[in-house]
Amino acid sequence: MIRWLFILSLAFISLAGCSHQPVANIDAADPDKLKRALSGEAMALQWTASSLPDYDLFSLTPEMKTFAEQAVKSQRTPYLRAQALHAALLKPKARGGAGLRYQGYVTGTPVEAFASGDVNCVSFTLLYVAMARHVGINAAVNEVDLPMSWDMRNNNTFLLLRHVNAKVRLGRDDALVVDLDMARYNPTYPQRTISDDLAAAQFYNNRAMEQVTREDLADGFFHLRKALLLEEDQSYIWNNFGTLLRRANLLDEAEAAYLHGLALNSRDMTIINNLMILYRYTGVPEKAEQYVRLAENYHRNNPFYRYSMAMESMENGDLSSARSRILEAINMRKNEPMFYDLAAAIYLALDDADEADRMQAKSRHFKNSGV
Repeated sequence: MIRWLFILSLAFISLAGCSHQPVANIDAADPDKLKRALSGEAMALQWTASSLPDYDLFSLTPEMKTFAEQAVKSQRTPYLRAQALHAALLKPKARGGAGLRYQGYVTGTPVEAFASGDVNCVSFTLLYVAMARHVGINAAVNEVDLPMSWDMRNNNTFLLLRHVNAKVRLGRDDALVVDLDMARYNPTYPQRTISDDLAAAQFYNNRAMEQVTREDLADGFFHLRKALLLEEDQSYIWNNFGTLLRRANLLDEAEAAYLHGLALNSRDMTIINNLMILYRYTGVPEKAEQYVRLAENYHRNNPFYRYSMAMESMENGDLSSARSRILEAINMRKNEPMFYDLAAAIYLALDDADEADRMQAKSRHFKNSGV
């Protein structure tokens, strides 16, 4: 399991941050169906803004404030204080720390996470940022675009690739990233600090899909509706809204949600795959085929797809094909360390130690350079 994994969709899941190039011949969302879905009418639900779930995502209990203060009290510089707080949160309780431990499918508020000790990257980041701000550390939520990946059992299935961590400003041109798992943090991935509202929208989105996995579609709806009130321009939230509606057998409304999300990000492979499935299920093969072609075109031009196919070839013992595919990926994206790591493994399997060493050296170079 990837420890960075954090936004659970019950259908296909896609990478954020793709370029938004126009896609021809895509239908517009039916505004009436969209309105019916958003109002709750389609699910026979009623809501007002004040009745939706509402959590204070940056509040701390007195105990938590004391913990943060004690963690940094002997440190003077912002860098050392930020590091000390991070270490204290991960240190076992027996040694005076918070004893936080990774639990991928539980998105808690900072108060809940501190009490239970269970965190994923969203809950850990919110907790860290809240505590850091309390002790005067300039911290914000940082969103990271992870490389796209494919489920090797099904080449059309995308795995979840969204992640957040904390970014601490140390000065005008200096910053420190604080991650739940620093060993896996890669500075080469595109990233940006995000607003508290967008961070909150991601929290409600997570909680919504956790409820959907428990078959509580009503509570899932209310949490997603809250997420959309906070941030209506993120295609992945619309994808999850469409997935919820599909689970409720509201297929017309699901289509409208997917199409609206695709209008926001026309290269959202999650939505493209979900529309393909929806149209196959509803007996509209010509529309399904349209999205198949879109997906195939994206595959041809995506180096991470070539990387995934190289992994599959290696696992199947086809080392020649694996080498060809990973070299294609490297040619398309020359600064990706994980490509060189896989290439090194392939060359080792081919008994080409010199080339394996060269690939490992390139991987180290790009990891260290942050290019």
